[in-house]
Amino acid sequence: MGSPLKSKIILSKDAHAQAWVEAFAAYGYEVPFEKVRPLIGMGGDQLIPTNI
Repeated sequence: MGSPLKSKIILSKDAHAQAWVEAFAAYGYEVPFEKVRPLIGMGGDQLIPTNI
């Protein structure tokens, strides 16, 4: 069985990705969750140019 901590980290990465999706949408960019999720862990200076 997986570690409870590992589960929380995975869930927090999903929440972080969703926050990016919503931030992009607030500025008129439609970026799918599936595109953002694998990039979590990158700095915003890398994540933003990759998606806009």
